[in-house]
Amino acid sequence: MLKSYRPLLRPAAVLLVAGLLGASAAAQDVAEDPADRLTALLLDYHAPIEHDVLQSFLCVEPCTASAGCPEELRRNGVDFWNEDLALYRPAYLGQSARFVVQAYMNKGVDLLSISGHHASGFSGEFGRGSFHTTELARQLRDLPGRDDFFTDPAMVMLQGCWTDVKSGFVGDPIDYVRHIVEDTSVRAGQSQRLLAAIQQIAGEDEAYRELFPNACILGYQGTQIPGGLAEIYGQTSALFRGIAGLRGQELAPKYSITEARRTPGALEQLVREVDKECGGSGWPCNLCKRDPEHYRPVARAVFEALRSERGRLLSGSSRGAPAAKGLETVLEQSSLYANARWSCSTAAPGTPPSYPEPIDRAPHLGLFMELLMVDLGEIRGDQRRRIESELVHLLGATEVDGETRRKLREQQQSDAGTAWRRHFTAGTLAGLSSFRQRDFYDFLSEIGCDTCFAEVFADGVPQPRRENAASQLRPRLGPEIYRMALGDPSPRVRLLAASRLTPTLGEDLYAMAAGDSDPRVPKAAAEAWTRGSQP
Repeated sequence: MLKSYRPLLRPAAVLLVAGLLGASAAAQDVAEDPADRLTALLLDYHAPIEHDVLQSFLCVEPCTASAGCPEELRRNGVDFWNEDLALYRPAYLGQSARFVVQAYMNKGVDLLSISGHHASGFSGEFGRGSFHTTELARQLRDLPGRDDFFTDPAMVMLQGCWTDVKSGFVGDPIDYVRHIVEDTSVRAGQSQRLLAAIQQIAGEDEAYRELFPNACILGYQGTQIPGGLAEIYGQTSALFRGIAGLRGQELAPKYSITEARRTPGALEQLVREVDKECGGSGWPCNLCKRDPEHYRPVARAVFEALRSERGRLLSGSSRGAPAAKGLETVLEQSSLYANARWSCSTAAPGTPPSYPEPIDRAPHLGLFMELLMVDLGEIRGDQRRRIESELVHLLGATEVDGETRRKLREQQQSDAGTAWRRHFTAGTLAGLSSFRQRDFYDFLSEIGCDTCFAEVFADGVPQPRRENAASQLRPRLGPEIYRMALGDPSPRVRLLAASRLTPTLGEDLYAMAAGDSDPRVPKAAAEAWTRGSQP
């Protein structure tokens, strides 16, 4: 729906609307007006499969003339459509949030979903996009009309870990972490408080409620859903059916992941069934074409709910705190996973967003490194991995000033630091995701620890770790580290190293890459060299 269409809402429909997930009659009245098409924006900063499934449940088709997409939608760059919805899913996301905000702030987005890494911002590997919430105040300072991007959505889905907008920590987090490190033997029951303290120091407890003042926001307490197709399908199905239930439509699940988990072999069979749901075309697809009897009522319930909420906002109606709490509770109960958390607005429509200011985490990097290196006492297993994964991410996501860089490099090159690092990389780091491994090597690259990388490109180091290290090479590591990576037996490692070459490293390294037997390596080297040569 284009923003210019908003005034076309008939007054009678607006007056009937009571709020999100209510006033079904009003929603259906509005739906009769073809100008009142809803708008969704899906931003793939991390895992596209999350939006492949969500898009499939929304039952849209490519916005092309052959698919019957109206010319006006095609002219406005809509990617997918149906009679209820115009859906944008941009292939290019830009290197900062400004690109996306500027492109979509006048589209009147009703449903916004962001697939990303973490509460510190939705940056990710996919498409090399970047959307750091802590940078919004700086990036958008001089952008007129920016508020609409954040005040229009009625529903926001933060598809990432630690995006729970209700969480917080009471007390001085630095004192608490110091107390844990220096004065206590850490107990298992302290893991959640310790993690909350680390996040608060790092500025991870983002003010999403203030950033999206009118929306019902989905976030995750702790790690997000596992990420397999069946899990994502189950979560999306549960969410949509929960919304339908609030509107008086009791819709049974097509597949029950909960039941399948109770029977040996049943879950594997269910995964195969879900995988075939989109037929031979793969995900995403239009699920309403596959099984209209099941999926069309589910999608319709979501469209009606969003229309009701839009009407509430246009009529200037606020949602009371008891109503918001009740809505949050029901939405959370309908989720497939207990860590899915909702926060629904109580602000008066028209409340402007509040943009998080940039946070300087550099002064605390030594503390994060110290906490990563100390014995965490009784905290073991998944709790320990969550804390260590969080600390690794913070190390890789923070720029380091000159003096801090020198101290951290000296620490890592000392005998004690080297012994710890070798133990850590062979144990804990090897069990973390590829993204967290890259965070760790990004940190080592940022501080210029060339001896750290010399260890990685030695014989006997598994190829995935060599690849993750090569993807984070920086010129400050020096030409010899690049020479080792460009001589690696794996073409993938050589390709990653070549893509990070710069003229400051010397023409002999360029010649080495240009003569590689894998044709992708010379091409990547040429592109990197050209970029590095530009003023």
